Amino acid sequence: RTPMNAIIGMTEIVLREHLNEEQLQYLKQMHYAEKNLLTIINDILDFSKIESGKMELREGAYSLDELLVDVENILITRIGEKNLELRFMVNHQIPRYLHGDDVRIRQVLINLANNAIKFTQKGSVSVWVDYEKRSADQIMLKVSVRDTGIGIKPEEMERLFEAFQQVDEARNRKIEGTGLGLSISKQLINLMNGELHVESEYGKGSVFSFTIPQTVLAKNPPAVAQEKEEDDFVAVDSPILIVDDNAMNLQVAVGLLKPLKMRMETASSGYEAIEMVKKKDYDIIFMDHMMPEMDGVETTKKIRQLQGDKYQTVPIVALTANAVSGVKEMFLEEGLNDFVAKPIEMKEIVKVLKKWLPKKDNMQKEQHGILKEQEEVTSVSKKDMPNLREIDTEAAIRYCGSKQMFWRLIEVFYRTIDNKADTIEAYEECGDIKNYIIEVHALKSAAKLIGATELSDLAAKLEQAGKEQNICEIASGTKSLLQMYRRFKQLLFPYMKAKNEADKIKMEIGTMVEKLNNLMYALTEYDLDRADALVEELKNYTYDEDFEQMFEKVKMAVETVSYDSGIAEIEAFLKKYDK
Repeated sequence: RTPMNAIIGMTEIVLREHLNEEQLQYLKQMHYAEKNLLTIINDILDFSKIESGKMELREGAYSLDELLVDVENILITRIGEKNLELRFMVNHQIPRYLHGDDVRIRQVLINLANNAIKFTQKGSVSVWVDYEKRSADQIMLKVSVRDTGIGIKPEEMERLFEAFQQVDEARNRKIEGTGLGLSISKQLINLMNGELHVESEYGKGSVFSFTIPQTVLAKNPPAVAQEKEEDDFVAVDSPILIVDDNAMNLQVAVGLLKPLKMRMETASSGYEAIEMVKKKDYDIIFMDHMMPEMDGVETTKKIRQLQGDKYQTVPIVALTANAVSGVKEMFLEEGLNDFVAKPIEMKEIVKVLKKWLPKKDNMQKEQHGILKEQEEVTSVSKKDMPNLREIDTEAAIRYCGSKQMFWRLIEVFYRTIDNKADTIEAYEECGDIKNYIIEVHALKSAAKLIGATELSDLAAKLEQAGKEQNICEIASGTKSLLQMYRRFKQLLFPYMKAKNEADKIKMEIGTMVEKLNNLMYALTEYDLDRADALVEELKNYTYDEDFEQMFEKVKMAVETVSYDSGIAEIEAFLKKYDK
């Protein structure tokens, strides 16, 4: 599937070029064939999973309305220029918010409707959705797809759901397909404790129907009910470890989790994480997937190999920007318990915490809603935000959680551009693809956090090119990436200059010692709010060159939540003033 995706992507790139009519037609035909081949690959992978018993349902809350709108949009494109009428007949009394595997329901419905469209040249394809109430919170969802197509011969009905079979092959030889769609659909419906039926009259059309039990949720959207539940969650003083080599990702994770009142510690590498786990017990570990030297999977394996039951049972949750289909299965096989997609969203990380944190008395309900507070800080005015076409500030604030965090991340992003760009360039020039992938992956995540969507997307393409060992695309794309990345130094300079050129106050020695001691105490007590406030206050002061050098290191320590190194820097600096 990965090389097929690469071929499709490269074809799309070429299709954007200036082509003559003949070249354009060849490429369009090739692109159509590529997509058909990808469909075949996906069908075979699904079929293999089902046959081996590895297909698992992922049930959750979903909106039936949204599901049907998605399906309708897809089917409209499938009909194309065919003279067909597409109808949706939905019982308006049906509960709109259900609990089930909406991804698989959508897959089955699209399979059935797609077949109807393929085998119907004129007339209509109709999707009927109804229900039967079973109890106060249970319904039987009833879906049927009706067409006015060629129908199925009675003698063909028996092998209709067999794998790799297409009925009436002589008549349908020009209609493409793997013969897997109906077989997969039937087995998926069986997995959902439902039934799939077919009725057909040869030459007049067919009706494919399925029924599956679904749980009815509240009349309000499930997300609303979920938010209310998550709104109250705190886990006071629960020790957690966040492992990520990217300072910006650490800041966001710590900033988002701060309202939950946990005791957060961070590690910037797999090696550091292992040493910290040996010395201290954590209730949960959040592990970045892609890190240099030792990635998240390898780090998890090393932790699981340590002697003691606690190392086998501590929940380890992957943090990944590559939340694609199948990634959860991969993480589970490698010894992790779950994953959270980047950019991290409060709702998702709270769900994971509630699922995996040990149940303790410190899990309380707060009067002030966490998610509500976050929504308030993300709904900010644009008047003091960067007015740059290259930055989507609304998306950035949503990812960062607050305007204050946004500016902190912009500052870190700005300060690390030169070093990070030089590192990417060096890895590309020496052909170190493994570390090149890690660095562009980190840039993809960092750029998305500050709303630099175009830069993030380009980094994502080059990350994929690295995984596919596509040296030509890496060579051509890296130049464009670095030009765009380094341009942010110029774009952001006026904003950074304005922030840094504010008149700084020359501190008296007594004031300096007092403020640094206060900061060191806040770091010792893991008082994040106080430490942040003191750092912001100290940015308005100056003393001498030694102070400036020390303070830069302390700022970085606070930003990356490396409190021990921050304390060490202050202690070493203050030794000069002990007398």
